[in-house]
Amino acid sequence: MKERNSCKRLVKIIASSFILMIAVGIYLVIWYNFISPTENVWYARKGNWMMGALYGILLMFF
Repeated sequence: MKERNSCKRLVKIIASSFILMIAVGIYLVIWYNFISPTENVWYARKGNWMMGALYGILLMFF
């Protein structure tokens, strides 16, 4: 029974991280295509990735 619970926990963690990556991916597509071009500030590639990481961190906490 204990082994089954640990397997279920692993599946939940993998599924949650997959859903989180999909949400961050959708956010980055919207960021690259709609939000970033309208701002007057130019971000380098690392800055855009930082925006995605920041969104992912906030999404994990909330």
